[in-house]
Amino acid sequence: WYEFPASALSKFQLTLGYQTVLDSLVPDVFKALNEIVTDPYLKYLYSRISTMEHTHALSYSSGVTQAFGAKATEFLDIIYTDPHIKHRIDDELQVITEFIKATQTWSNTPANRKLLLQTLVAVFALEGIKFPFSFFTSWSLNKAYNNCAQGFSQLLLSISVDEMTVHTATGSNFLNKLSKSADFREEFQSGWFAAMATDYIKRVVTKEIAWANYLLESGSEPGFTAPICEHFIQYWADRRLKEIGLPQIYNVQKNDIEIWFDEYRNVKSKSSALQEISNINYQIGKCVNDLHKFDKDS
Repeated sequence: WYEFPASALSKFQLTLGYQTVLDSLVPDVFKALNEIVTDPYLKYLYSRISTMEHTHALSYSSGVTQAFGAKATEFLDIIYTDPHIKHRIDDELQVITEFIKATQTWSNTPANRKLLLQTLVAVFALEGIKFPFSFFTSWSLNKAYNNCAQGFSQLLLSISVDEMTVHTATGSNFLNKLSKSADFREEFQSGWFAAMATDYIKRVVTKEIAWANYLLESGSEPGFTAPICEHFIQYWADRRLKEIGLPQIYNVQKNDIEIWFDEYRNVKSKSSALQEISNINYQIGKCVNDLHKFDKDS
């Protein structure tokens, strides 16, 4: 990573810090979902996704440790020191906190049904729009600077399969099933869900574009400019809206950037020799309770 110019390393560090924050937040959501669903397959799936999200957060830390050694803590401290990272999950945190609190005494009320749908949309947008842009940022920087973060990019490929195939597909499928459920007829047929989800995804796009502009304060990179970022974010927002049966907003056409992104994340087409990539492992099932190291009050 030391081969990155300062401007690119700054973007890489900010993106990695943000991804770590996201994957540290969502496990509790799926744990709460697991507690209120009664379908045994969904209970198993949500339990598994919660574990996967924990694994992702630990994998980022593992990758940074392998790359930076003793300076890994300093690298990850950006989570606590950068105000933009701190506030990028404010919307999700608000609804998720309320939802988790409600699951402690859950009942099938109109307020709880709406809260469940808001939570599902928030997580769906997080995993289906925010994460793709974060992956795109890291992979674009790696590509622009002679694959100097190739090992970590391979790690992100494994994580992207979980996020963009398993988790996002689960989110859209569950929302589509609820749209046909008699219990949720009022929320969907009244137009409340469509208005809520469309408005939420619009806010996500606005904030993601603002985040891209923040990253670009240190300058553009090859293949990573303001117009490219804006188009990418809007494209994935439209793609996600379509997946949950809602009209597209931005109507941008898939371009070469999105084609490259989809081809790059296709792990079935990857075949790298061991000597071609850094030895960064996907830390399956490895849990280390070291958060106390980041506690500034201790």
